[in-house]
Amino acid sequence: EIVEAQEVYWDIVNENGGIAGRQVELVIEDNTYDVAVNVEKYAILRDQVAIFSQMTGSPHTAAIAQDLEDDNLIGIPLTWYSGWADPEIGENVLETYTSYCIESMNALEWFQQNRDVQTVAIVSFPGEYGGDGAAGAKMAAEQLGLEVVYDGDGQVTPPSADNPNPDQSAVVSQIVGTNPDLVWATINPTSLAAIMSQAVGQGYAGWWSGNSPTYSFKLLGTELAPLLDEHYIASTYIVTWGTDVPGMQEVVDAMTERRGDLPVSDVYILGWTEEE
Repeated sequence: EIVEAQEVYWDIVNENGGIAGRQVELVIEDNTYDVAVNVEKYAILRDQVAIFSQMTGSPHTAAIAQDLEDDNLIGIPLTWYSGWADPEIGENVLETYTSYCIESMNALEWFQQNRDVQTVAIVSFPGEYGGDGAAGAKMAAEQLGLEVVYDGDGQVTPPSADNPNPDQSAVVSQIVGTNPDLVWATINPTSLAAIMSQAVGQGYAGWWSGNSPTYSFKLLGTELAPLLDEHYIASTYIVTWGTDVPGMQEVVDAMTERRGDLPVSDVYILGWTEEE
């Protein structure tokens, strides 16, 4: 959905004369959320493009961050790792929105104030994404006086082509055994579905939330939907589709006119603002 919004954005720019009279051509490649594939794709594209207007994945972007500097190219990451603000890590990575670390801090404070959360289980992928979200959650818990009853930082195994359904039973067992008021996750929707369904199935009844990439509205089309409705509160960097804010109507009109056959998605807004 993010790429669909980007295609529409540049179609409109080109129809209105492009940039300085030049038409913008999109070159779209799928990195399959694999670091090695991302490095290979970068090597192919580095001499073909003026800018990388989307680079998906924190470890994936980190793997080519030095190359961006060496090649004098800018990359706009579809990743909110706080390291992009550090010139020694992300000199040519143009960070957007709030970092995973700060998002975690804001969310835990909200849960304490609005859901009386006192105990937290933290579960995350290893690497820049998972580590950043988990670090923010742990720092917030310390400052807020929350008890981290399970520190699962880096303990969730990411799905891969070789292992699309990794065994998450050890993480599930810790969640159920420690019975926190909140599970804060820095993972992806597939892993959330696996861990949440198993934990709730074993009797855990607390709150769930996590950094924005943990959740996808597509989960509402699965058997997990009733559990999400009852137990999950989504964190996001953007207002939702159709909110009355400046610029929203432009996006709604453009996507409705040009992609009206697709399901409406909040992440159209991410794709659009990345390109702006």
